[in-house]
Parts: sequence; structure tokens; C-alpha cells
Amino acid sequence: MPEHRNEFVKKLSGYPEQKPDFEAMFHTLEERKRKWRRETGGQAVHVEMPTSKTRFKSAVLLASVLGIAVLGVTAQQTGMLSTLQKNLFQNTTAGQTLNVHTEQSDVKITLDRVLSSPSTLNDNLTDLEFRLSLEVPERSGYDYAFFDTGTLTNLDTGEKEEYIANQIKFTQREGRLASYFVSQGKEQAGISGHYELVLQDLYMRKTVKMSLKGKIDGMNGTTFDLTGDRFSSLTINSSARVGNDWVVRYSIPKNMEPENEFLNEWRNSTEQENYQMVLVTGNKTIEPTSRGAAPGQRSDAFNISDLSDKEIAEAKLYFTFPETVRMVKGDWKLTFTVDKDQTPSQ
Repeated sequence: MPEHRNEFVKKLSGYPEQKPDFEAMFHTLEERKRKWRRETGGQAVHVEMPTSKTRFKSAVLLASVLGIAVLGVTAQQTGMLSTLQKNLFQNTTAGQTLNVHTEQSDVKITLDRVLSSPSTLNDNLTDLEFRLSLEVPERSGYDYAFFDTGTLTNLDTGEKEEYIANQIKFTQREGRLASYFVSQGKEQAGISGHYELVLQDLYMRKTVKMSLKGKIDGMNGTTFDLTGDRFSSLTINSSARVGNDWVVRYSIPKNMEPENEFLNEWRNSTEQENYQMVLVTGNKTIEPTSRGAAPGQRSDAFNISDLSDKEIAEAKLYFTFPETVRMVKGDWKLTFTVDKDQTPSQ
């Protein structure tokens, strides 16, 4: 895929900050679909479209492999990622068992297995999906973990994939911390071989949740002082119902250049933009169903069609963002052998 990098980057250059607003595009398509259903009764010929899982998985993998913050796997994709990861981990016994592990500073990482499937890039090629687990002394106090950088090397050919860590995000799953990454577009003849996976510098992160006091329909023009080093304040530009959505538009001043926490520039870009609103009413926490961005402003839209008038009136807004709880420096190296005859997932 390296031969497509320049073409892809060139296309991105036409968008502000090289970040096309995919969420806004999909939101617009959904609106058009709803309009079509109202006007036609849904009786027109159905055209088969790619599923959101395939569409999102391919886009995220492409962005992470190229090391570009296109979507930026940020808070707005949390729900989509959770669904995708749930589907990916449903079959935990398929493929080739590897069970190789390494440990340092009381942190143990295990490469559990590898699966192969037709590539999302080309049906004539093969994708390899690697599944990992992480063991740390204390699991409480953080929500997820990732490595800053990582490289997968085919020791037989010398071929390197340098953006592997961009895909890896360990979350709690069935009592353990688990994640995966995908090596795309392999020729069948080149699957079997000896490999080395190297991951550097582990970050354990938690989500900070700050309450914005007041009724959600009375916040227009309100500025909230935020505690912490990352954000000083937040202004609600508008907060109102729009059809079946509650839409919040807000801005955060950028008084200084953000400090780069990571060596990985892709990680810095995505994590610095990783913040969002959540809507809480009673025991319900509602994540944004779509997001938008304009110069100096963000917008989060929440589907409130299932909420009662009372629940909407009692709803509270929270501003959320991640921060590092613990960082463990070092390199974790795993060497292993892949046998193409053992990897098929079906």
C-alpha cells in the first residue's frame, strides 16, 4: 500500500487541516436517506452499500497505516470502535494459536493468535489480524491503554510495517485487557514466515468527566472555567433541540501550542483532539451520534428520540477527555512464526 500514500495525502490536502469531516458526510447521507423514505415510502430499489463496520474499519486502518490523523480515532468514534471490537472478538478460538509473550516492569503482553481473511483492500489479497492481551499489576484507575509506537517486521524478507501501534487500544474485555491490529494486503505466498513485533512505551489512560452546571436549554453563551492543564475554559455557543437530536455547539480557546506528550505525531494529533460532550439523564449516558467541526467550533448531536420530556428537562451535560494515569517506558519484543495453513478464520 505504500505506493498509494502520496496520492492519498494529496487528496487529503484539499480538506482543512487534512481532516475531512466523515461524520458530517455520513450524517448528511442519513438525512437524505430519511427524506427519501418519507417521500417514497421506502419502496424504491434498494442499493447494497458497504456496512458501517467495513467502511469504518477500512478507513481507520488506512489512516493508521499511513500515520495520518484522517478520522483520528477519537471520542466520537468510541461507539463505532466498541461495536467493531465486539464483532472482532466474538470468535476467540479461530486461527493459529501463537501464545508468545514478553514481560518487563511488571507489564506482560501476549500475542494470543493470528487469523487470516480476504483483504478489505483487494479480495485477491489477505489480511492478517493479530490478537493481543495485556497484564498489568493494577487494572483499576484507567479505562484503556496503548503503546506509543510499534513495528511489525517480516524477518525473512525485511519488510516493515511502522504504524502498527496506531491500531492498538487495549480495553477491558471478558475480564482481561485485549486488543488487535491488522496487517493488510498480503500475498498468499508471503504469509508464512518469521516475524518480530516491537512495541514501545505503554500509556494507561482514564476519561475525565467534568460537569457543566445548568439546564441544557439555558446554556447559550455561557462560559465554563475548567480545571486542569489541558483546557482552561469552554463556551457553549448554542444548545438546542433540532428534530430528534439535541445539538450542542461549543468552542475551546487555544491560548498556547499544545504540548506533545507522545513521540508518535499521529498519536499527538488524535489525542489532542480527543474530547467530547456526553448527555446524562437519570441512569442513561448518551454519547454523540454525530459530530461536526468548523473553525474554532465543535458540535455534538445526541439522539433524544427515546427520551421523555422529563428526561430531557433533567438532562445534564458533561465535558469529557482522556489523560494519562501511568506511563511505562521500554520496548516489548515478540518473535513468532506464522503458518498460513493454520490462520484462516473460517
